[in-house]
Amino acid sequence: MRLSSIVIFRIPIDCVCWDPFAWCAAGRVKTLSGAMMLSGAACGLCMVLPDGGLTTTAAMTGKFGITASFAIVFVYAAELFPTVVRSLAMGLSSTAARVGGVMAPGVVLLSATGKALPLLVFGVVAFLAGVLLLGLPETMGKPLPETIQECEAEASGGPLE
Repeated sequence: MRLSSIVIFRIPIDCVCWDPFAWCAAGRVKTLSGAMMLSGAACGLCMVLPDGGLTTTAAMTGKFGITASFAIVFVYAAELFPTVVRSLAMGLSSTAARVGGVMAPGVVLLSATGKALPLLVFGVVAFLAGVLLLGLPETMGKPLPETIQECEAEASGGPLE
């Protein structure tokens, strides 16, 4: 039952998340932030719901949020960095993501301490990331920055000197 529900939920998740037109209207930052906060909230719900269909629904909602953020974050990160450092910044971002992937099994081992502890860690980190994303600039519909000075000028709200 559980495997079939995962497969049934996975198809619409992939269709929505990998379709850029599904998330372009709201902008990259709001969509990415919303997806991360949705995922964190779903982890929180999984902690308090009893085992069964509601928990599976909350887990699949969290999976939807994380899959959506994974699809959006690479587009957003590539647009965020100026051309002169874009490849270096993308490599550093990818490395940081891989470090998180290496640490995830260790977080799951926290379930020996408390069943809900891994969900708490994953949920708080995802929700906090979503909140912090709201402080980053929107990149949709704007030209890619070529230099670091262009990024600094946009951040300060002043004209490019």
